[in-house]
Amino acid sequence: MTPQPPAPTQAAPDPTAMPAPTSTPEPMELPDVTVEISSQGPLGPHLVDSDGMTLYLFNQDDRDAPACAGPCADKWPPLISTSALMAGEGVNADRLAIIRRADGSRQVTYNGKPLYYFADDQDPGDTMGQDSVDKWFVFSPDGGPVRTSAVLNANENGALGTILTDENGNSLYLFTRDERGDSSCTGGCALAWPPLLTIDHPVAGDGLTEDRIGTISRGDGVKQVTYNGRPVYYFADDEKPGDAMGQDRGRAWFVVTTDGGPVYTNAPVNAAETGELGTILTDASGRTLYLFDRDEPKIATCSGGCALAWPPLITVDFPAPGEGVSGARIGTTAREDGSLQVTFDGNPLYYFANDEKPGDATGQGRG
Repeated sequence: MTPQPPAPTQAAPDPTAMPAPTSTPEPMELPDVTVEISSQGPLGPHLVDSDGMTLYLFNQDDRDAPACAGPCADKWPPLISTSALMAGEGVNADRLAIIRRADGSRQVTYNGKPLYYFADDQDPGDTMGQDSVDKWFVFSPDGGPVRTSAVLNANENGALGTILTDENGNSLYLFTRDERGDSSCTGGCALAWPPLLTIDHPVAGDGLTEDRIGTISRGDGVKQVTYNGRPVYYFADDEKPGDAMGQDRGRAWFVVTTDGGPVYTNAPVNAAETGELGTILTDASGRTLYLFDRDEPKIATCSGGCALAWPPLITVDFPAPGEGVSGARIGTTAREDGSLQVTFDGNPLYYFANDEKPGDATGQGRG
């Protein structure tokens, strides 16, 4: 027999060789996420997706920090985006953003608040999640919750005293450029300072007077809560209950006393000339200040219902005399609740709640 040559052996692969090209699937193109505004139903304008499904906020979330995960997220699925964000008409594109959830997914936020669906909403326009367990609310285009019956509470703030908050302890503010019963904060202003909105009449918490709580109609037809005639707002950069980062912003925004006036950090006292009354004292925005001739020197006797009609001028630190006002004549006196009321020549100073705008002096000679 003739011997056969050995079978050829397969050469070992070259470790430096490039692998042969293989076909790979094209990445799936996901649709852009669009946030729009719907005005259907009794809740007024609120955020929805491009299919008209309602979007909600969770008032237990801190800013840019979703607290709803696990079984909560099964009931309240987060709005997730893997592509571009689109703003519908009336939605501020600059306020749309993405945050990373613990599982790495990308959740959409508006004005710093994470957005969610409600699993029980079946059809566009459904709002079954509204006011669920007093924690879930539809989202106003102004960047805050739309509450069914907004609640006002009085809460102690270590630095600022007793101030107005919502039921979760989030600080509320007034804008000194607003006139009584009218909000001048709209558009971009309202995104930075979302108004406290309500559908039904708001509710007074402990320590507050029901008849001082009301509403005004904003330009878009929704109702904003007022206290003692002053529209009240959130500050978008407050991250959690108890924050008061909006205090004294622009010398126009202040937390609110339970008497309905601003809490100044350094209350200004200015001298202003009026045609009829001569030179009078005002605050920085030109609002008239009053004294009560039944007060004794450095003793304020106007409290309770009187202080709601005549809110005291409150300061945290020493007041700031303006041009034409001697610092030697300015001081403070401690009220029963521990707050500091500004005095002039020992006389405690007050506003009059029914003065609608700077320059009004409708409290002159009352009583």
